[in-house]
Amino acid sequence: MLYVPKGSKSAYEAADYWKEFNEIVEMADDKNYLEPVNTAACPGGLGTTIGIEMRNTEEIVGFQFDLQLPEGMTVATNANGTYAANLTDRKADHSLSVSKVDDNLYRFVSVSMNNNAYTGNEGALLNVKLKVDESVALGDYEVKVTNTELTTSNEEVINSVDGVATLTVQEAESGDVNGDMKISVTDVSSIIGYILNDRPATFIESAADLNGDNKISVTDAVIVIGKILSDGSEANARKNVPTKREPQ
Repeated sequence: MLYVPKGSKSAYEAADYWKEFNEIVEMADDKNYLEPVNTAACPGGLGTTIGIEMRNTEEIVGFQFDLQLPEGMTVATNANGTYAANLTDRKADHSLSVSKVDDNLYRFVSVSMNNNAYTGNEGALLNVKLKVDESVALGDYEVKVTNTELTTSNEEVINSVDGVATLTVQEAESGDVNGDMKISVTDVSSIIGYILNDRPATFIESAADLNGDNKISVTDAVIVIGKILSDGSEANARKNVPTKREPQ
């Protein structure tokens, strides 16, 4: 028997692996929990950012959770070596600490030294930049938020169910030559650098040959510019499918 959050039974019945359970039972509604948001990435690119949302009815002043990533995926690092994860504007004076506790497993801890609560009752709480190794095969992978503990302003401990999201590894979109899941002037600059024999550290040649003539030239840069102008904004390739959560 598999217990799932209220309202999610049909999603579990249709999902690979979970649908193999003979009996799926919905639990009572969870009012305070964290869950990751579905996203997409391409192998060997600059990575993608996955959002972690919090829904809460209580005043939450601190949290911790473990982020379980599939094989070949890691939390990206900044130039100074720190992990590339940031709280959103829901924070007050909260700090965020991140450490790697095992292969593909990262722990996040956030508190307020003044016991302030995060603002709002739903929405993105933090963003985590992920790196996908070029050896990762195309397909859908599970990203899990586990061992979640939320602390209320009156020091009550809330252990929520696990959160599960889908990270879709897909080929880079034509024009997204740095694999950051968007098309921007950075991609134009990368193509120009490549033409001038100053190849960027991250460069996906298959995404740079936009006219299919088996070479990378100024025409490809012009086509990328046309894409940016026709879109009116930077293109963002993300797959939106229902986020699911599972019990611990």
